Amino acid sequence: MFHANIFSRFIRMLIPAVPLICTAHNKNEGGNARMFCYRLSDFLASITTNVSKEAVQEFIARKATPKNKIVEIPNFINTNKFDFDINVRKKTRDAFNLKDSTAVLLAVGRLVEAKDYPNLLNAINHLILSKTSNCNDFILLIAGDGALRNKLLDLVCQLNLVDKVFFLGQRSDIKELMCAADLFVLSSEWEGFGLVVAEAMACERPVVATDSGGVKEVVGPHNDVILSVIIFCWQRKSLRHLK
Repeated sequence: MFHANIFSRFIRMLIPAVPLICTAHNKNEGGNARMFCYRLSDFLASITTNVSKEAVQEFIARKATPKNKIVEIPNFINTNKFDFDINVRKKTRDAFNLKDSTAVLLAVGRLVEAKDYPNLLNAINHLILSKTSNCNDFILLIAGDGALRNKLLDLVCQLNLVDKVFFLGQRSDIKELMCAADLFVLSSEWEGFGLVVAEAMACERPVVATDSGGVKEVVGPHNDVILSVIIFCWQRKSLRHLK
């Protein structure tokens, strides 16, 4: 598909007096071919924006646009929509027939290569097999759909995780799922901003995420200490009590 940013740049040749702001959402925006097209057509854009400092630096490094023509504008979320609600938590967990003692891990995102779900599934398998973990009363819910669904289902079977991992498909009730969860997980190999991380944090969920793209800018520096706390709580079987 011809990307909107490229298309709009050539349209601007017909109406040059109108300023054109092009917005990208990732440091790996469509691969090398699209980045090359960005470089060739940059003179047609008034300015380019991207959602994280790392993504901006990547565009500059790959010469998609010069540093004086690109700025960072982070994504934002509606905190009136994404907030923690104990009643929503109870209702959603009841809908899934979950015991109070069951810890719920949640991942949200398309089932595509960038999200690196095999990494997450193998981590879950390692957690179960690890001698340092003494809590197996948990499940992983994955909200999202995509081209890798069947391959991921096969991997779940290979790792014998069919009673631990559940694919929910595309969902419109993300806030409800986040309220029901005890821990939000992002396993992406690359990200632009990591919007779902910000949504999970707005819902007061602890987050474990890979150091990908702008995620560290959302979570902030030195917050990996929470991972040690989560591991400690997990080992003491108290993760289930996080609200």
